[in-house]
Amino acid sequence: MNEIEFLAEKSLFGKSYCYLKLADGKIRELESPQTETGIKDFKKQFLDQDIVIKNLYFFKFI
Repeated sequence: MNEIEFLAEKSLFGKSYCYLKLADGKIRELESPQTETGIKDFKKQFLDQDIVIKNLYFFKFI
């Protein structure tokens, strides 16, 4: 099982982006999910590849 780290989430012009630190030290920017289902799918796509995300936390904007 590989492990990557969730670094931060930022919101810009109505969209949210999250930053992940990969095992090789590179930073990857992804659009953040905005719903409960989206968050579950986001996590599942990594688990399906045997990747665990440390410190994963999404803010929910209502």
